[in-house]
Amino acid sequence: VSDDGSMLKIDDQEIIRHDGLHAATAKRGSVLLKQGLHRYDIVMFENSGSEVLTLSWKKPSDSDFQIVPASVLFVEKGITRVVSPGLKTLLDGREHLKPGDGLPLRSVHPSWVLEAIRPEGFEPQVGGMAFLPDGRLIVSLFTPVNNGVFREDHNGTLWALSNVLDATSPSDVSVEQIADGFHDPLGVLCHDGDLYVLDRNGITLLADRDKDGSFEHREVFASGWTSDNYHHFSFGLVEHEGYLYGTLSTSIYFGNTLKADNVVGNVISMNGPNPEHRGTCFRVSLETREIEYLAGGFRTPNGIGIGPEGEIFVADNQGAWLPASKLVHVRKGSFYGHANGLQTSERYPDGGNPSLNHDAPVSPPAVWMPQNECANSPSQMLYLSEGEFAGQFLQAEITTGGIRRICLEKVNGCYQGAVFRYCQGFECGLNRMVFGPDGCLYVGGTGSGGNWSWRNKRFGLQRLRPTTQSAFEMHSIRATASGFEIRFTRPVPRGWLEDPENFKLRRWHYVPTPQYGGSKHDEHELLVTAATASNDLLSVSIEVAGLTTGSVIHMRVNPTSVYGDKMWSSEAWYTLNEIPRASASAKTDVDLIGHQQPLKNFRSTYGDWLASAKVEVDANDSRKLRGAPVISGQPMELLNGSTGRTVHLVSMIEHGDVEAHIEFMVPGGSNSGIYFMGRYEIQVLDSYGKTKPTHSDCGGIYQRWDPKRESKGYEGVPPRVNASLPAGKWQSFDVVFHAPRFDENGAKIGNARFIRVTHNGTVIHENVELSGPTRAAMFSDESARGPLMLQGDHGPVAYRNIRLRSLDGSQLLPARDKNSQ
Repeated sequence: VSDDGSMLKIDDQEIIRHDGLHAATAKRGSVLLKQGLHRYDIVMFENSGSEVLTLSWKKPSDSDFQIVPASVLFVEKGITRVVSPGLKTLLDGREHLKPGDGLPLRSVHPSWVLEAIRPEGFEPQVGGMAFLPDGRLIVSLFTPVNNGVFREDHNGTLWALSNVLDATSPSDVSVEQIADGFHDPLGVLCHDGDLYVLDRNGITLLADRDKDGSFEHREVFASGWTSDNYHHFSFGLVEHEGYLYGTLSTSIYFGNTLKADNVVGNVISMNGPNPEHRGTCFRVSLETREIEYLAGGFRTPNGIGIGPEGEIFVADNQGAWLPASKLVHVRKGSFYGHANGLQTSERYPDGGNPSLNHDAPVSPPAVWMPQNECANSPSQMLYLSEGEFAGQFLQAEITTGGIRRICLEKVNGCYQGAVFRYCQGFECGLNRMVFGPDGCLYVGGTGSGGNWSWRNKRFGLQRLRPTTQSAFEMHSIRATASGFEIRFTRPVPRGWLEDPENFKLRRWHYVPTPQYGGSKHDEHELLVTAATASNDLLSVSIEVAGLTTGSVIHMRVNPTSVYGDKMWSSEAWYTLNEIPRASASAKTDVDLIGHQQPLKNFRSTYGDWLASAKVEVDANDSRKLRGAPVISGQPMELLNGSTGRTVHLVSMIEHGDVEAHIEFMVPGGSNSGIYFMGRYEIQVLDSYGKTKPTHSDCGGIYQRWDPKRESKGYEGVPPRVNASLPAGKWQSFDVVFHAPRFDENGAKIGNARFIRVTHNGTVIHENVELSGPTRAAMFSDESARGPLMLQGDHGPVAYRNIRLRSLDGSQLLPARDKNSQ
């Protein structure tokens, strides 16, 4: 009986569906049950008016229905039932919701195919994962317990899976236990052939010194913290620049825990006293084994990873002082909001230890992950260094399952960004992920009672193999001085992009309290006042009224691509810690060809380059171009002279990370090139109709050149497809380019990259790394900045609409270094 809609499932079989808006009425169903325990689930919603929900049964021997007695209903003993405070509402427009648009995704992202690798009978509850140099996959297993009882016995084991990389079915994989005696081992790392296992009590080193694959040497590598509560986990590990990084969670007190420890005073939201160092991010020197506690204020930091520029990031779980889960950029000496409970007890008569750095201001998260909208229990994250989403994180999730995707940017020195739905449909909530040497992503899951599982699934191990497919979705979001720029993975019709009504934004902020979780504060809709599409139709800049820092902005953007594709996921949650400064002196956008003086942004040695009102193929010679007289006030086009042979055109400005739009025209058989930073060339050529383009065809990334090598030309990259138009047509390149990286001593620590190259609306390159300058570059060395150079001596060519936008916040102003002289 229910007032408004309800549904009953027994053993995952739907027995009653009593949907719709209605008064308290009955609905019957029947099921034949065997003697014993059966799982039941009831789902209901309430619209308005009275609230009624009862469950009655009529056993075969009964004459009428009776309320099901409490004596036959059971839950797992002592588990923590967690419900966030605040008003609970159902999303409006339920009939329009679909997976990825108001509802969780149901399947794996098209760029991956999900494969089974777990042999029959092997049911791993995964705590850690790592690959050995010989290709074996190491997993640590444990049995998580969510009942408040501190378990003294060790429950963790270490297993090696052989033939994982080549397996075509689970039966191809063999499993062998290689170590035991661990206590909740939630971190495994392979470094220089040795294994490091992190559990509650410290880090254990396993070494294979005789190189027979057996790891016969075992010792405690580092220890120094106390674990005396069932919720005192140790999470990790990652290695960076000679250090091992991990995190330590804080205690939970309730029921039997309070009684066992004789806690005095009120325990708010299960947040009790702790020994020293709990709720911290730490690192251990591989050389000296010294432990350093870097930052405090974490609660359940089950994810740790290395992000942009080698910085450490941690994912923390909602709870006391955490209104929602979050991703944090770790900085030494910082405090991230969770204050340890300080109640006295038999174990801690002085109230335990306050959080590390608790007297420091609370540092904001890089990304909030609103509870049960896009996350619940985030676990490990992985930084993507290549592919379509290079520079972003994949974020695993236990309770709501699957993987999220997070893009970050640094604004005014502070990280912030957006979280998107990405992958779903695994056999278990995901706890750990690792990339294999085969390029596949291996995911391991776990689960326990209460809210520590996805759909009550408790074990899993699977493989994601990359495909050549992709999805239509939001690629990234970045903040601007007046709103946001949203980039898509495929072009969107201009009419849709430039209609402000198509962008639905809501904002709110969180107020951390001692209570478990927290509500949204000052939640309201935001007005989009203008929308401007990019030339390639892959991005849109929206102006938004009423933006304030410290906000979370929910965005619903649901277009159809120009190819008719529906959105994979239409929602994003952006954390706005800082609004970019708008400064007239900081020239981050440049139109290199203006209306009046089209050559003013180029160096004065521009030879025969001339401005034209209109360039077209010479009617008397299809292998030449000719220009029309300049008309004052009209856009200009640049032509490399009447002969098509002159000097290169070099910009006055120098750029680093940059987004560029460049339009060009070549006649039949002609040739030119565009050199970013004067060093890295994208080829311009008449390549129309060629079926198998090479690096020297239009859109190719030109090869490097070394006359001392046997193969003098090397590392050239052809376009994925030939997107060229016929000679004499205006064509376009839209390019996202990242400059090489250098450390404080000037040593290169990262190569230049073409993140994306789009030719006439078709993506032809993604995340191509350049180990050095390409052939015929202006400079043989590499630098953090350089000019744009247009090749002018290879044949007739014309350029127009050359626009650059800085992506690293630096100014696009005339160069002042030695290269500009």
